[in-house]
Amino acid sequence: MKNRRNIVIFLLLLFIFIPSVKAATGTITYSATSLNIGETRDIKINLVNVSDVQAFGGFISSADDKCIKINSITGLNGTTFYENMFAYAGFGEVPSSIQFANVNITGLKECSSKLSFNSASITSTSSIDFDANIIANTITV
Repeated sequence: MKNRRNIVIFLLLLFIFIPSVKAATGTITYSATSLNIGETRDIKINLVNVSDVQAFGGFISSADDKCIKINSITGLNGTTFYENMFAYAGFGEVPSSIQFANVNITGLKECSSKLSFNSASITSTSSIDFDANIIANTITV
């Protein structure tokens, strides 16, 4: 009986003192847009609905490079880009919404396509990686 009581007390104390791990959340998104063949336009990429995120990263590309050409990608608000790879590491928690990239595109032919985000992940303030939610809206040429 004494052992059972000690086990119950031990388990209660264990659950009280184990630090909780929060799940990081965030959604990568951009606005749907239309452009003409040969027209160049900037698309702002956002991370929204952010909770408990310290860092994020991944790759941006055109889902159909015969439809939309990516001319350049510029990091905003502390985001670093190398070719099409992006990375952001914050000192503390990322704001609840951050505009992190400007993607300059050109419409190549009459079509509809999207920007593609590969290996997009977010890292919680507990240093645990999660897949980012992605809302890829349509770009119409």
